[in-house]
Amino acid sequence: MATNKHAIIRYNTLDKCFSNRGRKYFMEDLINECNKVLNEISSIGNGIKRRRIYDDIKFMESEQGWNAPLERCKDGKRIYYRYSEKNYSIKTQPVNPKEIEQLHQALTILSRFEGMPQFVWIDEILVRLKDTFKIDSDSQPFVSFEQKSYFLPVFNVFTH
Repeated sequence: MATNKHAIIRYNTLDKCFSNRGRKYFMEDLINECNKVLNEISSIGNGIKRRRIYDDIKFMESEQGWNAPLERCKDGKRIYYRYSEKNYSIKTQPVNPKEIEQLHQALTILSRFEGMPQFVWIDEILVRLKDTFKIDSDSQPFVSFEQKSYFLPVFNVFTH
């Protein structure tokens, strides 16, 4: 599996490191922590490199990411990373408007398959998500499936 497909795992690992005030996480430590977690999940070959961690940090600090309040603290000639806000975590951040729109589009597409037993859960969750995120949807079913009732034939056996 490509390393970019492990992005969420890396972000969560970095989040744990940045939130831990009891330890100083230098770049090498962040790389080691990410590689340790990824190796537990699957073999990642050569492992994560320094450039990937820098890119992940840059994304986490960006508006497309979580606007993470990350600070770089000097300890001699080395720099360690942590959140400037003690209780900050990417897990506690609300869903941003772009994510809400993407979620809405995905659910709108899936909700068009009305009438299939595999998609009954979509109707249930769509109501909750619309209420939670104040999503208004005017979508009409695009593909509709009709359920047929199958009756077992009844045989009358006449005995003489």
